[in-house]
Amino acid sequence: MIIITSILTYPFKFDNATFIGSSAFTIQDSTPLDQTCDEGSGDCVQTTTFIIQDISTNGCTFSGDYQFEWTQTCRGSNCPPELNPMNVTVSLESSNVCSSIKVYSSISGTLESYDQDNYSSIQSNFIIGDTIYFEAEFISDVEVDHYELVNLYIVYDSNQRYLFQGGSITSIGIANSLSSSDVQFSFGISVGTNDDDDLIISASSDIAITFEAFAEYEIFYKTSFRKRSIQSQQLGLSKQISLDSRVTQQHQL
Repeated sequence: MIIITSILTYPFKFDNATFIGSSAFTIQDSTPLDQTCDEGSGDCVQTTTFIIQDISTNGCTFSGDYQFEWTQTCRGSNCPPELNPMNVTVSLESSNVCSSIKVYSSISGTLESYDQDNYSSIQSNFIIGDTIYFEAEFISDVEVDHYELVNLYIVYDSNQRYLFQGGSITSIGIANSLSSSDVQFSFGISVGTNDDDDLIISASSDIAITFEAFAEYEIFYKTSFRKRSIQSQQLGLSKQISLDSRVTQQHQL
């Protein structure tokens, strides 16, 4: 939308306005509106509003020269019998006017670990060879469409070991029987010296360590605008796990 202000000496005024040039855009005709236009003012100040359509499909900017034509009329009894239209070339300069909407949503979550696939009893202490079952829980102020696991890795002794990376399972994930579905996933715990397969790299099987599991999700949600769209954001969750090699260890919270 552009607004052009014009001034004519009373009793003359603009009546109709038309875009007569060539353009990639569609520009609607317009009727000028009086701002100050009476005999006492001496001038007839009017504004003409032109609606420019199809900007988003033509580069998102409308800088350039535009030719418009206004027809003139005269109010009062002392008017010439015929008035010629007035052609004007207007130079416009614009920035990128395409709307860019960023939706700021409040999404948080927690990651819990369990020793069984019924996810009924939270467990954080495990033995080598166990399978750990994880479940993510999200709290959101938007309508979530679906979740996608993007990355899954553990950090032990400052080393990252990826079971799932960039949306794909890794050799470590395959070797440790990684299984994932929506907000749940599970994997086994292997210890050894095989860098491609073992989850924990250690020459000794007699260990008592703590590592942290990290899960990064892409969360797709629906906007609340009239024309609803799907947007997404990433959220990372983590859970600290204690691992012991003693087969006599009793599981405890």
